[in-house]
Amino acid sequence: MRSGKIFTEMIKPSSLAILPLIIILYNCEIYSRDTIAGVAITLLVISMLLFVYRILPVNSKVSNLITYLGKNSLSVVYFSPIYTIVAKFFNPLFSFDSTALLYFVIATSFVIALSIFTALILDKLKLTRYIFMKEKIYVKM
Repeated sequence: MRSGKIFTEMIKPSSLAILPLIIILYNCEIYSRDTIAGVAITLLVISMLLFVYRILPVNSKVSNLITYLGKNSLSVVYFSPIYTIVAKFFNPLFSFDSTALLYFVIATSFVIALSIFTALILDKLKLTRYIFMKEKIYVKM
């Protein structure tokens, strides 16, 4: 909220974002965040996810999980590069899956869980204040 505007005022939740997203994904050869297509993909996916979150029932397991991940996103962003490197070593174990979807789900879960667990451990050891200049970064569910 640095600009003074609420995030959802700048990017509107929309189910119609799927149409240009499919067109871009179908016609684009390079999916890089450094291109116009990459920026558009990011904005369209955010728009779709905001729409999906808005239609979820309040206090459902899914919306509570999304909220929990959002509240702990600092630790996920901060520690995920470390655990992503570790997760790459497990890729050969999933050579039987030609789509790599199983590896994707397990590696992503592994990285997120360990990132949040690291935040919890740092809070318990009272090391968070030296790294983040805050007393706590882990937020309970």
